[in-house]
Amino acid sequence: LDEEGKWSYFISKSGVVTYQKERGSPRNILSVIRDVGTTTQAKTHLENMGFDFDYPKPVELIKYLIKMSTNENSIILDSFAGSGTTGEAVLQLNKEDEGNRKFILIELEPEICKTITSERVKKIIKLPSINKIDKVTLYEKKLNLNDLKNIDKIRDEIKEIGQEEKE
Repeated sequence: LDEEGKWSYFISKSGVVTYQKERGSPRNILSVIRDVGTTTQAKTHLENMGFDFDYPKPVELIKYLIKMSTNENSIILDSFAGSGTTGEAVLQLNKEDEGNRKFILIELEPEICKTITSERVKKIIKLPSINKIDKVTLYEKKLNLNDLKNIDKIRDEIKEIGQEEKE
């Protein structure tokens, strides 16, 4: 420790001097950016999706930053993807303004990438509020036991519809 007791100095085995600043209790930093969520809210959002991740970025913050710095056709790169917030933000923005943004997420921790980042993005893509694909019913029929005896006839009807859609 130095004279004021705020810095600790260490010498590594190779002779390199490093230092570390002592920190008091954690402090919240006030931001000039308002109404973009908090880390606590972001953590709750992830927990509701079934994920546990410390200090995630709020989706609204990332959406705000993306809107300020890109256009509707940009490719957004997140080199520290973590929980996948950037992916969710891009998908939400595309839904809101009919944009065509794409994103590239890089996460160097394989376990986080496999169990959180990619799984979160998959869940978000499947949400009806995000999915842009309009679902159209091409075949609908109430079935009874007699219909199940003639299942080949139903399969043929469905194949015909499939052929018509291809044409």
